[in-house]
Amino acid sequence: KTLTMLKLPTDLPTITNLGTSNGVETHLTDIYLGQNTRNLTGESFYLFPELKNIHFDKDSNYYKVINGALYTKNMDRLVFIPPKTGLQTLVLDDNVRIIDRYALNGNKVVKKITANNIDSLDCWFGFDSSLVEEVEFGGTATKVGGNAFTGAFRLGKIVLPPTITTIESRSFENIQA
Repeated sequence: KTLTMLKLPTDLPTITNLGTSNGVETHLTDIYLGQNTRNLTGESFYLFPELKNIHFDKDSNYYKVINGALYTKNMDRLVFIPPKTGLQTLVLDDNVRIIDRYALNGNKVVKKITANNIDSLDCWFGFDSSLVEEVEFGGTATKVGGNAFTGAFRLGKIVLPPTITTIESRSFENIQA
């Protein structure tokens, strides 16, 4: 049988990395998280290429899901967008300051992402293997972290904040557009 849904215990506080690290593809499409889960990153979910939905308990004090995307409760951090979510264009709320590690990793649907107030682009493999074509970021970020856009094969338009002073190695490796 194929596992398509995973419901985790409501009192599980930390999820570091679900899935397998040996490249075995999963058919998981839905993950249900409890209200007391408080430590997540995009790295928690990036090994699920068929993931469509992350469901969070409505009473969570830590996270919320809006239009399929997982954010911290106060909306200052985009945690993860499931690879098979229906979002093609993503305009981040003005409260979003950080794009998390692996946030769009493997995403085959989102084509354009726009954010006005990004303070950090230290998003290790944030866009790897995604089909994102355009990113437009404003804000006060001063650094593009290593491997941030590595492997974003179709990335053809990049607008970064004028405050960028450092671009770390491999930030834009393997972009083929």
